[in-house]
Amino acid sequence: MTQALLRLREKMRNEQIDILLLPHNDRFQSEYLPAHEERFPWLNGFTGSWGFAIITAEKAILFVDGRYTLQAPRQVDGNFWTIIQVLDQRPQQWLSENLQPDQIVALEGWRFTVQGVQGWQKIITAKKAQLQQREDDIFTGLWLDRPALPAGEAFALDLTFAGRSTDDKVTDLQDFMTKNHLDGYLVTDPGHVCWLLNMRGHDITHMPIILSMAFVAADGQISLFTDAGKIPDNLRALWGSRVTHHLFDEMVTTLIDHSAQKIGLDGSHCPSVLASLLKQSGKELHEHASPLELARAIKNVTEINGAHQAQLRDGIAVMETLYWLQSHESPTGLTEQDVIDYLDAQRAAQELFVETSFGAIVGSGPHGAFVHYDITPGDDIGLKNDTLLLIDGGGQYYDGTTDITRTISIGTPTPRMIADYTAVLQGHIALSVARFPHGTTGAALDTLARAPLWQVGRNYTHGTGHGIGAFMGTHEGPQGFSYRSPVALQAGMLITNEPGYYKTDGYGIRLENVVLVKDVTVDDDDQPMLGFEALTVVPFESHLINFGSLNATEKNWLRDYHQMVLDKTLPLLRPELQLWLQEKCKAFLVQ
Repeated sequence: MTQALLRLREKMRNEQIDILLLPHNDRFQSEYLPAHEERFPWLNGFTGSWGFAIITAEKAILFVDGRYTLQAPRQVDGNFWTIIQVLDQRPQQWLSENLQPDQIVALEGWRFTVQGVQGWQKIITAKKAQLQQREDDIFTGLWLDRPALPAGEAFALDLTFAGRSTDDKVTDLQDFMTKNHLDGYLVTDPGHVCWLLNMRGHDITHMPIILSMAFVAADGQISLFTDAGKIPDNLRALWGSRVTHHLFDEMVTTLIDHSAQKIGLDGSHCPSVLASLLKQSGKELHEHASPLELARAIKNVTEINGAHQAQLRDGIAVMETLYWLQSHESPTGLTEQDVIDYLDAQRAAQELFVETSFGAIVGSGPHGAFVHYDITPGDDIGLKNDTLLLIDGGGQYYDGTTDITRTISIGTPTPRMIADYTAVLQGHIALSVARFPHGTTGAALDTLARAPLWQVGRNYTHGTGHGIGAFMGTHEGPQGFSYRSPVALQAGMLITNEPGYYKTDGYGIRLENVVLVKDVTVDDDDQPMLGFEALTVVPFESHLINFGSLNATEKNWLRDYHQMVLDKTLPLLRPELQLWLQEKCKAFLVQ
């Protein structure tokens, strides 16, 4: 990794680059990347799903968010890299404070969005420096053993799971184009392309998509762009004449040659260099937030029913794992990887399972304090006695995507552990029981989950929740719970509720359910109201709760939630697991 940095700096010197901006993403702005695009592990060892690097001749800086505050220093050599938490300083601020006049700042135009480059350009212009927007991958010729591009085929998602046809979705997009006087719309998010075409694939582990972009003309004809070998004949036949397939290498010329003149695109996602090339050709570009983003986020009836069923089967897999752990004669004889392997096997045994929705996070004791703890060689430890074990995982099923976190104790918990678990649970319940008017954003609700922790001097550095897809992205916008979530919640959205607390060198606690936004208006309400329905069906840990500190609303919610878990899952469980679940729920039902 040291040699990788030296070779990159040599290339910068040869090409007269003073400062290089490197995001952790590909040309699709993906969160989870194929091995071919995982440049940070090769460059500096960092394996997190978000990061940003700034490299100069003398400095190498890695910016990370709150999920990786503890992880990054363990993976990245501090002798060569400076690690900065973005809450302390954002990359844009660093550049503004350190950039000198006439310096050349380089970035790869396929990996930065239109709006992103506009923001960097303002800083660079203000400092009287120069921006170099490259069309190439600067790592070409440096990373010699780079993995190949993903080569998976796409497949059709049946209407029994998708709920709406491609024709219906395209009609809605055509209405949007007519309203905004567009000749076509450029779709640069592979998730949006796959949703529109009812297509899925295996290009990225844990994310069932095909890396692709598309152009939808006002007449409904679609030009689809992928690498070679992605689209099988049966999918082409299913689409018929509506979809024309092209290779990525043909995208720019195909779009330039297309008769469409007024082209809509999402400037927060479209690669900057693609927009620049189209604009240079004379195309008239119009920025619009992608209408597919919100359309995908509001699940249809079929997707909502599928989410219920997927969460039900996934909950059984998690309960099987918790039962196995808590009935094990000596849990401390197990390792974190043992738990992951067992949990993955339980999910794989469920009907309609395809793959995990992310690599399971299992952190024992101090490892639980790493928000997104990732086991690396030599780190897999045995479960610690008299501490906490955090288990976070999910599955991709044909009918839904799941994400759940539970925290349990191994041995005897301390009073501090019980107090912290109770505060996190109170935050979870506060959000669960919230009622709010239409137009309320995730940012407005985020503090509900934090308030009980704030009262006892605790907090967490990640968002309280993220949108989730329907057999697609585990993290899927635009909705979310955080101070940066300006999107109004709407009925039909799926979102996670996952407050936490992380004691450095001690333990981690996170309690996560997937919830459905739904109408909860009653007859005498002055105005329509929304609320949440919990879809996750796994019990909490009664022995980690100080029931004496709970109010009536909190106790009632716990009683109702655990009665729901029993009603939905008990008939589906084997006898031993039935007895275990009844025992787990007993303390909640008498409150």
